[in-house]
Amino acid sequence: MAKLSAHGSEIVRLHRYVPSPEDPDFAGEDVYFSLRTDGYVLEKRSLHWRDGDSNRGSWKLHSKIKAATAAERRERIPVIFPKFIRNLIEQGFTLRKGPAFFEVRDQLREDD
Repeated sequence: MAKLSAHGSEIVRLHRYVPSPEDPDFAGEDVYFSLRTDGYVLEKRSLHWRDGDSNRGSWKLHSKIKAATAAERRERIPVIFPKFIRNLIEQGFTLRKGPAFFEVRDQLREDD
């Protein structure tokens, strides 16, 4: 289990809801990715049942963006993450507001 506070501060968060229309008991799943200033990517899944119950899950380590030094990480993370973010957006995730939302959004637009 990963704690958000143990991995720097959040740069931006992405979200996708996957409904389950065929299952009579299972309503769907929320999937979140939190991109952190220390280069970690954390993932959280929340399952939702039709009777109103949900399993909120906890944050887990998904991956880490490598950088040589802390200074390089601070400079490169906003540039590196858009590649990762673009991949998630292609999978149906939406960019949610975070401290670097506008910087990341602008970087994505520049790359297009």
